[in-house]
Amino acid sequence: MLKTYHVMLQPNGAIDWGAEGPPTIPVATAVELTLPSAEVSKPRMTMREAFQKLASLGTFASIADPVEWQREIRKDRRLPGREE
Repeated sequence: MLKTYHVMLQPNGAIDWGAEGPPTIPVATAVELTLPSAEVSKPRMTMREAFQKLASLGTFASIADPVEWQREIRKDRRLPGREE
């Protein structure tokens, strides 16, 4: 039977078992430790939502032909191995 222990993981990697103390384990035992991630806890905007927001703001409204715009942008810099 598995038992869940509520412990605190300290910044130095030490485990604070609190008043309960660590369990007595006769041999080394592999465990899984799941930590909350800052990325998981923050709501993330999906790529679709980001593009929808950009579209609603009219961010790219001045670009009539996106393909031609991209070609013009790329002319501004030299590409390695493609100098004339």
